[in-house]
Amino acid sequence: MLIQNEKDIVALNAYWSSTDHEWLGKKHRINNPRGYVKEPIYTSEALRQKYRAVRLRHINDLLELIYENYLHKKSLLALTEVEDRRLKRYVYSEIILNYPYKCFNTFEPKDATNTKGLDGYMDWVESVLAYRIDSKTGYNTYSKDVELHKKRRQIILQYFVAEIAHFINRIQVEDIKNNIPGSRVYGDNHALSAFLGQHIIRMFPHKEGIQFHSSSITGVKGEKVVYEHWTPISFFRDLIWIHIPQVSGPYVFSSTEWYKILSYAYRTVVVSETEDDDLTAAGFKSKRSFEAYSKVGIEICKEEKKLWKELHSI
Repeated sequence: MLIQNEKDIVALNAYWSSTDHEWLGKKHRINNPRGYVKEPIYTSEALRQKYRAVRLRHINDLLELIYENYLHKKSLLALTEVEDRRLKRYVYSEIILNYPYKCFNTFEPKDATNTKGLDGYMDWVESVLAYRIDSKTGYNTYSKDVELHKKRRQIILQYFVAEIAHFINRIQVEDIKNNIPGSRVYGDNHALSAFLGQHIIRMFPHKEGIQFHSSSITGVKGEKVVYEHWTPISFFRDLIWIHIPQVSGPYVFSSTEWYKILSYAYRTVVVSETEDDDLTAAGFKSKRSFEAYSKVGIEICKEEKKLWKELHSI
């Protein structure tokens, strides 16, 4: 295990933020490359159909993983009826519809498998797919229960986001190792890493009930602010393909390692528009170390520092 404590995460982030990584011999772009959502052109129709079947198996495995953990942790999450519907809509609109290469928009209950024999799974799949014709979930009253939000954050990061990240990490590394460029199941264009960063780590619901603020935020009505990630989403996205020095290649972080990385590094902050501009001007918009905030003079407001440290310690 490479990630055991905060020191390891800091070192990993420093390596990522200070290195010009290459992907298949080309310098990696900070933003997702154009065309990453398009299915690759394979050498034969037979290979194309074979890889489509592999991706169908993978998305079924992923849906079963999500439902199994949902089944085990549902009572602890204490989701309202509306919040539960929001989770199902998320699974349909972000995972099924956006899974590479956006080719599961015709996913039907008959396409689903239940290899683990999970009780109620097929009914859950049907309720998820209902959002193809109804995107409404209703309105939910925001809870100010800090303890509930702390518990939800821990459960969502540990049993959902970390588990999914490990799953995607594993199939990406297997694809790199087992298939040559031009014949990979997920192509050569960062499709899985883009999916992980945007649709899983950024979009997974119910993990951000607690909001932090920089000390410069005054709370004055009309003040221009920016909802910002302390660590860019690109950091988490890139971890599934960059060459880790200790293993001289892409590394499959365990779900425990992913949870530690997310617990420490995934933080969201409301900063002023000026502070956001300062980050960009200093070259810290999409690639930065953990010291970036202090380097441009951004501090978490005093009243929130204790909770900030509590939530992001491992």
